[in-house]
Order: sequence, then C-alpha cells, then structure tokens
Amino acid sequence: MVRLNGSSIGSFYCEFNWEIALYKKTALTLRAGYQSVSHYPQLSYFDCLIMLTYQFEWFEANLCFVGTNAKRDFYDLPNHAYHSYERIHLGNPSVNLRFTHKF
Repeated sequence: MVRLNGSSIGSFYCEFNWEIALYKKTALTLRAGYQSVSHYPQLSYFDCLIMLTYQFEWFEANLCFVGTNAKRDFYDLPNHAYHSYERIHLGNPSVNLRFTHKF
C-alpha cells in the first residue's frame, strides 16, 4: 500500500562490503547496498560500488565505478544550467578518480 502523504519513518539502508588485498599497497573493494523507503516502494533502489585503491607514501588513489537501479521517474532533475531543458539522472553509472592526502 502506498500512502502518498505518509512519512518515510522506518526506512533503512543495508550495505555489504568486501575488501580484498591484491598486492602490498593495492586493494579491491566491492560494495552492494539496498535503500528501502517506507510507504514509498517506488523510491527504493539497489546500488553497487567497485573500487580499486593504491596507497602511496603521502596519499591514496581510488578508481571507483558506482551504479544504481534507481527509477528515472523519481530521481531525475531538471538541468537549469544555461537554460537547458535536459534532465539529469542522478542514478547514471559513473567512474570517479579520487586522491586523498594522508596526514
């Protein structure tokens, strides 16, 4: 039953992580998650992350793939940049490169 004006109290996020040491300073991380939204099942979604990490002396480099099956009808936003009429889908798969400085 969907209550269009109900609250989302009782929603939960469940996450499973697995990190594999490949070499001395290299690791592979796999993550799968599920977001359940109470009273709004159409907003619930699965997500995944695959991340390769290499540790340098002063920083860490990560290469990540992130994806989800979030429904476009609920997670699309208008792109207001330059008066564009395109829509941005927040659930598009993406590849990210990140550098983190260690102190």
